[in-house]
Amino acid sequence: LTIFVTVTMAFYLPFFFHLLDIRKSQINKGDDLRTVLPIYGSDSIGYGILGDNLLQKGSLSYGGSSSHKPDTFRTPGLPAMLAVFKAVSGSYKYFPLLQIAFVIGTAFLIYKIGRKFSETVGVVAGLFYIFDPTTIFHALNVNSDIAFSFFLILSVYCLFFRDQETSYYSVFDGGVVLGVATLIRPISMYLIVPLVLVYIFILITKSIDKKIILKMAGIFIASFVLMLAPWFVRNKLVADTWGL
Repeated sequence: LTIFVTVTMAFYLPFFFHLLDIRKSQINKGDDLRTVLPIYGSDSIGYGILGDNLLQKGSLSYGGSSSHKPDTFRTPGLPAMLAVFKAVSGSYKYFPLLQIAFVIGTAFLIYKIGRKFSETVGVVAGLFYIFDPTTIFHALNVNSDIAFSFFLILSVYCLFFRDQETSYYSVFDGGVVLGVATLIRPISMYLIVPLVLVYIFILITKSIDKKIILKMAGIFIASFVLMLAPWFVRNKLVADTWGL
């Protein structure tokens, strides 16, 4: 972990401080605070607006008080994260630091997975992630990629690498964390099928009792659905549809 923390901080912090300089220049030019770095691009602006309204109005919505419109296009994971961060720090200015922490966490999980092959594979794979240009870019602006990657890899780690495959805690945690990833980026709702199939296949090859296999798979699916259920109910209430 120490090597990933040291390398990431040494490499990313100069970029972060440069971002703060650009942000200051944008503000001095009179740019709208809702569009200055680390807000970058239309998706980023949308997440920022949702985070603001979630913090100020307690609901995921667009528009002001006279045009309050619940949003059903984006899931609440990142806006909720932004709202909590702004409530604590007062702005999104330092949000990239949280994403840099996610980068470190993801690199460490990649290392933990890779070391199943060898220590070298784990370290190199983790460093590849840290130095990937797309990782650097997304870590420095408000977007869902970095947080999504962390929770997705954490789910895979819990399900396949943390403990024995028949650990109730591991499959339950894996489902919960995959649910969190899905609330950040809904594309991962489709991953529940291949993950469960691979998990079942692995247990079958190890001659695990079929009842235990079904129980483990059921716990994983149930904890995943449990995380998504409140959002399904919310969308039913505001848009009359059972969907993400």
